[in-house]
Amino acid sequence: MLKFDFNAKKEHVFFIFNKKNMRKKTLTLGLILAYGILSAQVGINTNNPTNSLDINGDIRIRKADKLSGNSIQPLYINSEGIVGLIPESTQVTSRIFSAIASNTNIVENNNTQLNNFNEGRDNYINLEQSFIKENTLSISSSGGFYKFNESGTFLLNLYINFKITVEESTADAYMLAIVETRKQGESVWNTIVANRLVLRNEGYVRVSRPMVFPSKIVKVEKGSELRLVFRRTRTETGSLQGSKLSYLKVGSEPSYGLEGVSLMISKL
Repeated sequence: MLKFDFNAKKEHVFFIFNKKNMRKKTLTLGLILAYGILSAQVGINTNNPTNSLDINGDIRIRKADKLSGNSIQPLYINSEGIVGLIPESTQVTSRIFSAIASNTNIVENNNTQLNNFNEGRDNYINLEQSFIKENTLSISSSGGFYKFNESGTFLLNLYINFKITVEESTADAYMLAIVETRKQGESVWNTIVANRLVLRNEGYVRVSRPMVFPSKIVKVEKGSELRLVFRRTRTETGSLQGSKLSYLKVGSEPSYGLEGVSLMISKL
């Protein structure tokens, strides 16, 4: 059933859809606008439209023509769902999160962490509240993870500076570092981006090896957590690759202007 409700005052025109009875009937936007000419405001799934076209529900565009020319402008949506252009004088700022740490829980002379790497087990870089430098995304720290307190699509940029010494004089070392997320209430962690670093042998010299991750766009649900993990790599048969390390730390390198960890997240 499709009901058109034209109020006597003509301030509004209401379109009320009964999904059970409509079956395969459809109403095009052109028809809606044609009736809308009779009044100032049109409401879909709402009896109280507040704009010329007020839609309470999802919008789907199956096909859109490509536009050309120099007058194309982006549309924005505000917190009330109003769509429109912004004044040229208005500066659009991204909502961002940044976490920067000179020092982390991966420290020198920690035999447990060093043995974990050498034996191919996971090491976790704790993501602390103290690392957070800017936060307009309400991301919080809990248990060494960062927690997203809103859903959305995010852009992640990350680098980690590993300070290492390769133990064997005739071999390189190989490391895999991963950014993982898990949904709220779930136990399984999923990889969203990873990188592999070849730790070149420098003749027992302690060196810094920054690992820069590729930028990653990811959809995240509210309540999801993010963590950083790294390990020594293995072959397809499970054998450990490359040399062991005799020194391991995740920290800054002031002479190169490197922080231990730099994580940037922006909401798209």
